[in-house]
Amino acid sequence: MIIASKTLPPRPFLPLVARAQLAALGRLIFYRCPAYVVVPLRTMKKYFYTFGCLPNIVAPKTFNEKVNARKFFDHRPIFQTWVDKVAVRGWVAQRKPGYEAMLPKLYHVTDDPTDIPFDDLPDRFVIKASHGSGWLRLVKDKADLDRAAVIAECRHWLSLNYFDLTLETVYKHVPPRILIEEFLDNGFGEAPEDYKLYVFHGRVQFIQVDVARFGLHRRKIYDRDWSEQNFELSIPTYEGTLEQPAVLPQMLEIAETLAGNIDFVRVDLYVVDGRIYFGEMTPSSGNGFNRFTPRIYDEIFGAHWNLPSPVALLLNGHRSGD
Repeated sequence: MIIASKTLPPRPFLPLVARAQLAALGRLIFYRCPAYVVVPLRTMKKYFYTFGCLPNIVAPKTFNEKVNARKFFDHRPIFQTWVDKVAVRGWVAQRKPGYEAMLPKLYHVTDDPTDIPFDDLPDRFVIKASHGSGWLRLVKDKADLDRAAVIAECRHWLSLNYFDLTLETVYKHVPPRILIEEFLDNGFGEAPEDYKLYVFHGRVQFIQVDVARFGLHRRKIYDRDWSEQNFELSIPTYEGTLEQPAVLPQMLEIAETLAGNIDFVRVDLYVVDGRIYFGEMTPSSGNGFNRFTPRIYDEIFGAHWNLPSPVALLLNGHRSGD
């Protein structure tokens, strides 16, 4: 017996204008929807494609799960201050007398890149966007700078909302601005090593050292006593030897003072000629998609973090401090 195949009706044709309108409507709905709806759904999808499983955000165990649970439920105002590269400078300066000396020199802040005073800037400087991560340009020689290209790039950064790209709610309402800071030199004309200190409940447990971030990027992980840890974190391991900074005790004290009683924050510092400089602070390290190899270290990091329940995290949103 032959069964006739059933022909599906043709898909309705949508003119290009209608498609564009639907796409715009989708973006509008995405941006207007509450973060507690958008962030979990799209983040879980990305988490599944990245790790092959869904995160447990109700009773999280691993570090990545806890970062994502924080993104879903914990919206303390202090987090926005920390990720705002302009606002955090004032916050650091007020945290403890003398901490303003850790801040790289600030040459200019603007929301209109056409007013950047290129002629008044030193030969070397760094251009950053205040409202995202990774939006920066190192200027090593102003004479070779294409000013029109810089202005266009800054305009592009200002047109974006970092939340739309990463679903990190903490960035959603950060005012978009451009800031120009001092270029920190490692003595060889390049950016210095980046020390990222993982502070859990007021105590540094791990230190991530990023080498050649703008070249052949490599990384090493140490504990607070500068004992090398045998695992890889998202970036290939640096094969060379990294000497313990002579100012490590001061770095630990600074990171722990900035963190206060917060359950977790990552504090980034630089060391240039024995002097410590502040880099940034992030409450959602790696956006909750850190690749630990072997993966057991995701649990080891997570074990240091006593994350409150989802209800307690939601209540955190009404707290102004750490």
